[in-house]
Amino acid sequence: PYVGPVGRWLGDALWAGVVGWGVVYEFLAGIFLVNLPNKYSDRVEDSVEYAQGYSSRQHRRVLALVERRYSEDIAVDDLAGEAQLSPSHFSRLFKRSLGQSPHQFLMSYRVEKAGEALLGDPARPIVQVALDAGFSDQAHFSRTFKRLVGLTPSAFRESRR
Repeated sequence: PYVGPVGRWLGDALWAGVVGWGVVYEFLAGIFLVNLPNKYSDRVEDSVEYAQGYSSRQHRRVLALVERRYSEDIAVDDLAGEAQLSPSHFSRLFKRSLGQSPHQFLMSYRVEKAGEALLGDPARPIVQVALDAGFSDQAHFSRTFKRLVGLTPSAFRESRR
């Protein structure tokens, strides 16, 4: 659902050529590239080389769980159960396959969804965006967002006005 708007935002940002927007470009491109295959392809995970013992089918099931429940508390046990693996084995295979831990992946996913919400509804309070994305409070959300995106949520939102 965000391919069109994010593509336009990315194009506008690149066309404007504003100095210092590298992080914003990267974030928008990430949203665009993640959502483009989801919208136009039935073979989303072809480029990922999964660790032996962790299949694309298991990964799709884990992703589906994250997509359904990202705003809730999700334990590694829940993700591992979806992949039908023990939590420790799942965590090792997941990190080997995707280069980040399940927790890091979940935080990145939440930040991505929050970024979409920040841009999609500029009047929505940041605290509400944080809670809707599954963060326990605005401070945790802001720290995580800044660490991953390079801007605070309010600076990110302002950069698109």
